[in-house]
Amino acid sequence: MQLLRFQTAFEQESQIVELGSGDAARSFTVTTMWSRKECAWFLSLYEADGTAVVENARVSPGSMLLEDIDRLDSTKPRTACLFVFGPEPYQQASLGTTIRVFYAAYSELPAAPAGDGTVFESA
Repeated sequence: MQLLRFQTAFEQESQIVELGSGDAARSFTVTTMWSRKECAWFLSLYEADGTAVVENARVSPGSMLLEDIDRLDSTKPRTACLFVFGPEPYQQASLGTTIRVFYAAYSELPAAPAGDGTVFESA
């Protein structure tokens, strides 16, 4: 599991991050934007070639920003996700401190008991 790091001094930031490990590591551009109107952070994730994986997803504690990074090809098994921990409501300075965004490969997550409806299952 990887914790994504953010600079909250700016209302908008883009950074290139390496997600995954070893041969499975991939580069992505992560863009975050603070909305004064909604008092919330929004996150976009792009492949190295600029293809949008997710755009303007609200950073909501307790939610998954992206259930599956490789969701565009339904023939492939699920590989990885982004999820959010922290309290709500939150302030601009909370991203990266009390609001944390994690990347995890499904293989790193514990298997869920059968039939409980959770999405955190090993592929």
